[in-house]
Parts: sequence; structure tokens; C-alpha cells
Amino acid sequence: PSSLLPRSRAPVCSSVQPSTWPTPEVLKIVSDIAGVELVPAMDYEISHTNVQLGPGGLDAPKKQEVTDQTKPIIEWHKDSHPWVCVVMLSDARHMSGGETELMKGDGTTLKVKAPQMGCAVLLQGRYITHTAAPVTNMPERVTIVTSFRPKNPLLVDDTTNKNVRNKSHLTELYYQWTTYRLDVIAQRARI
Repeated sequence: PSSLLPRSRAPVCSSVQPSTWPTPEVLKIVSDIAGVELVPAMDYEISHTNVQLGPGGLDAPKKQEVTDQTKPIIEWHKDSHPWVCVVMLSDARHMSGGETELMKGDGTTLKVKAPQMGCAVLLQGRYITHTAAPVTNMPERVTIVTSFRPKNPLLVDDTTNKNVRNKSHLTELYYQWTTYRLDVIAQRARI
């Protein structure tokens, strides 16, 4: 299957997605689940989209044999941000495949079933090596991902740009990255 990762388009394409994540209600829910107060890492990392389609678009996967579950949509990786919230936009009721696979400390893996449409999974993506298995019976697998960091400037923030630079508009990424990092330093100086 092929995949596409449109990034930084949420503020341009939707007035709902970017304004939803920083609301007090959503931040409280995400923070309560994480056990630490979180905020979106930066606007650039709000609602980037992961799209998996079959080679022939929406109709092709219906005509194909089941794909090899050993070939992931996205290679094994750790995210650039401490926390990521993945929201499923596809109807996953009858989805076969599409699981997030987590690498455990002993080298074995654990498959986590894909959430249902409109549901989310919060993952410490910076610290857990993971991948996404291909969907074998659906025309698409579409998720949106928002990245979070600790709000408290004194907490460790291991955010990096290592695995997003090659998928990003660098001028905008570097501007927001630099601004956010300088803001954190300024907050630390005021404490």
C-alpha cells in the first residue's frame, strides 16, 4: 500500500481541527490521560494527516489479495514529540490490519487494534518504537495526529525534528520550532 503524510495543512484547510486541540476541555482530557499537563507542540504539528491507499486509489484495495502484514505502512520509528494523539477518521468497524504495533523492552511486539472512527489513542511516541500495519480490506486508512509536549517548562522536553524534516516545509517548521523553543527558555528564565 502507498501512504501520504500531508503536514501543516490543517490551519489552511480547516477552521475546526486547529481550533479544537488547544481548547481547555480537550487539553484537560489529553492531560488527564497522560498524567501530565500537555499542550500542542506547535501549530505545525496540529492535525497532520496520515493516509494509506491501495496502489490504484480507493477502488484498487477491494480487488487485491490480502497484503503482507510484515510490510508496514510506516517503517519502525520513534516520533519527534513526547506525546502524540492519533484520531481515526476511517470507518474501522470491519477493518482487518491497520494495527499500531509497539516494540516492547524485550524486543517482542504488541499489536494494538486500530481505534474506531472518531476515537483516539494517546501514545508516548518519542519513547516507544512503533509502526502501523497495512489495512487489508478497506479502501483507505486515514488518521490525524497532533503532537504534544509538557506545558511545564521545567519538565524534560525531548522534542526533536529528526524524523519530520524530510516531510515538512522547512522555513515554516524552523520558524515555529525556534519560536517555541525560545518561548520555553523565556518561561524558564521567569521562574
